[in-house]
Amino acid sequence: MVFVVFVVLAVPTVGVAMLASPAWGMPSPLPTPSPAAVLASGTVNMFPPPGTVAASPRTNITLRPVTPTSLGTVGVSGSRSGPHSGTVRWSSDGTAAMWVPDAPFAPGETVTVRSDLAVRGASGGESKFTIERIPPTPKPPPSPPASKNLPSGDTQHFITRPDLEPPRLRVVTPPRGTAPGEVFLTPNGSDVQQGPLIVDNDGNVVWDHPLRIGHALDFAVQSYEGKPVLTWFQGTVSPLGFGSGSYVIVDQSYQQIALVAAGNGYFGDVHEFQLTPQNNALFTIYNPVVVDASSVGRSKHQTVLDAIVQEVDVPTGVVLFEWHSLGTIALTESYQPAPKDSTQPYDYVHPNSIGSDSDGNLLVSGRHTFATYKLDRATGALYWRLGGKKNNFVMGSRTSFAWQHDVRNLGGSLFSVFDNGASDAIKTHKSSRGIVLRVNEATRSATLEEQFALPKPILATSQGDFERLANGDYFTGWGSQPEYTEFNPAGHVVFDVKLPVVNANTKLNSYRTYRFEWHGVPRDPPVVVAGASGAGMAVSVSWNGATDVATWQVLGGTGPDALRVLGSQPRKGFETTIMTSSSTPYVAVQAMDASGRVLATSPVVSPS
Repeated sequence: MVFVVFVVLAVPTVGVAMLASPAWGMPSPLPTPSPAAVLASGTVNMFPPPGTVAASPRTNITLRPVTPTSLGTVGVSGSRSGPHSGTVRWSSDGTAAMWVPDAPFAPGETVTVRSDLAVRGASGGESKFTIERIPPTPKPPPSPPASKNLPSGDTQHFITRPDLEPPRLRVVTPPRGTAPGEVFLTPNGSDVQQGPLIVDNDGNVVWDHPLRIGHALDFAVQSYEGKPVLTWFQGTVSPLGFGSGSYVIVDQSYQQIALVAAGNGYFGDVHEFQLTPQNNALFTIYNPVVVDASSVGRSKHQTVLDAIVQEVDVPTGVVLFEWHSLGTIALTESYQPAPKDSTQPYDYVHPNSIGSDSDGNLLVSGRHTFATYKLDRATGALYWRLGGKKNNFVMGSRTSFAWQHDVRNLGGSLFSVFDNGASDAIKTHKSSRGIVLRVNEATRSATLEEQFALPKPILATSQGDFERLANGDYFTGWGSQPEYTEFNPAGHVVFDVKLPVVNANTKLNSYRTYRFEWHGVPRDPPVVVAGASGAGMAVSVSWNGATDVATWQVLGGTGPDALRVLGSQPRKGFETTIMTSSSTPYVAVQAMDASGRVLATSPVVSPS
């Protein structure tokens, strides 16, 4: 696999197609069959669901809810490969059985599953789905403009941690009454170190975790097994903007406690990774398959990216849920032009967020269809489309969104959307913005409650997020634009920071940028470097990931077991240098919290 460096293109002023803002008129009829009808058709869900048109040749078959006593006999056969044998794996709660075939299925064949269970969507005790057709190897896409190296002045350097070289951030609007917490981002572009990064409001590093290989995206604080954790995608990123990798979960001491992989022969994608209260994980998958694209004027053997939502049981890896866009969302619903080369993947949906509605069902954002989809949590059946060519709602003034990201339910009928308003090639709006919509499902209408945009228009042609904070503020990462902003509820900018820009073709960016409260307690001790300075010493200290250090206390003495206090200094940024008036052959530093409690002591070192 090729490891790709993000190169973000500046929004051109010439040669960019202009697409009028969607003027959605009368709403389309609601999708059929309705989720209620699907639920009434049985008591057990199967994944891939009956009727799936592009399942993986390496797919397993999940049945839930079932128990070991109710599962009974399951027979599986392929129309080309014949009968299949397999084994059963159970989810950690014992309510989902995943039948694992001993051999893969054949591309293009129909798989029949026979069971005495009342499977939703089955007919006469049989459930059928189709295996995908495998696409040919595509031609390499055109190379993006050459990335430039980040100037040394835009990179931070530390005496104690020369291995860390995070970008230098420029605070444009100092924080004024912002919400508590640190900023979480994944800088990409140029030759910047790739990896999760936590910084404070001054742009100082709190935790930096450069990767040896690959990219990290969607770096967030979540809860797993009732405790706060950090999560991120780690893997490769295609020039087309989707990923191939897995998901890392680390605890408050920054130790990895789980690595989550997609099931059924797929690879996880960069755009979303959500942990549920049941210790399950929801994420996006982009899977290339061959379909008939004549409906959009392209080949009958066109490579298309099937947008997949999958849920797995983190402890066991058992697949609990799987939804495919193909068979539900037509190619004609996309606003993204289809490539003329049939081997180039047509990314017709581009799913980029998964969230829960107030009733527990799923919300999936499709960037290239200008739509959000509400899916039944149990079956994957489609309730409605908000936006797009088959929009099911009456859209009020200024509610139209395009090329959007990060659709979330804020509680009740309120939804937030990061409205990009542009792609690299097509401009739909004059400025990107964050919007809050009131979506009334009873009247099938949507109205604009609030919108947040910078005073000077900015267009994020890709990526981005819009997050409501606990104090009512909204935090916005501007995606492809090297900036993040916090707005107060009145819409005023109370915090704004910019990442380095090398030139028009190379801007640092972060797929999403969040604000979270985080309490980190590293397992590794503080790092100290001491050197002579006149009659005394310059003692530099850092502790990567520590969030509770208020003061550093320097110890020195004639032996490693004979240390006394030489001085102290409040923590200042990631690395603090303390000057002492005297020199000793042995030095250590203690990290102390605001109450004076010693959190950790560094190893004893000798000044150089």
